[in-house]
Amino acid sequence: MDIERNECSCKVCRLCCRIMPSFLVPEDIIPMMAETGFIETEDFGKEGEGKVELDIKDITPWAEEILLASDGSIVKFGDDLITGGGNAMRVPTLVPRSRKNNCCVFYQKSTGMCDIHENAPYGCRMFDCKISEEESQHKSTAAAVRLGYMWDTCMNKDSENLSMNESMYCAIWLHLNNNGFKRQKTTMQLRAKLEKEIEKMKRGKE
Repeated sequence: MDIERNECSCKVCRLCCRIMPSFLVPEDIIPMMAETGFIETEDFGKEGEGKVELDIKDITPWAEEILLASDGSIVKFGDDLITGGGNAMRVPTLVPRSRKNNCCVFYQKSTGMCDIHENAPYGCRMFDCKISEEESQHKSTAAAVRLGYMWDTCMNKDSENLSMNESMYCAIWLHLNNNGFKRQKTTMQLRAKLEKEIEKMKRGKE
């Protein structure tokens, strides 16, 4: 999933940090662990493989502090998971934990900056207010297909075909979801609130 990231820190984009922290893909987990000091970066390569083995029992305390299980979006997949027109599938995602004020745990309201900007989750770093609808759709589809195949493989008990990153992602989400570490509002509710606030902000500029 080698897609160029976007850079924007305007007030509209920061609304996402304050209302709807966005989703991780499997390759985000290891860099986020390193950014938060849970592991040493040099112990792992680009694909998350390295000298140190991570046991899910060791990871879950970190995950409970940093992440939440989100219901994810409902995506309509075709036979090849790309063309559409097929079955609708909910794609569960991991998201950064939110503070009591609903801001992302990594967002510093005083500065408007992200503590892990360089390794922000896919859903944060790949989207901003300046990209076209076509580019947004392309990036969303790439992530949905990636996660859709992963969950389909996981749910069909075919875990040997998952990468280490994918196995961790599924195991963390299932642990968090089953133990009450869940995002309380649905993706649809948060998206509606975000869109409402964006419209309000745009009207204020008119």
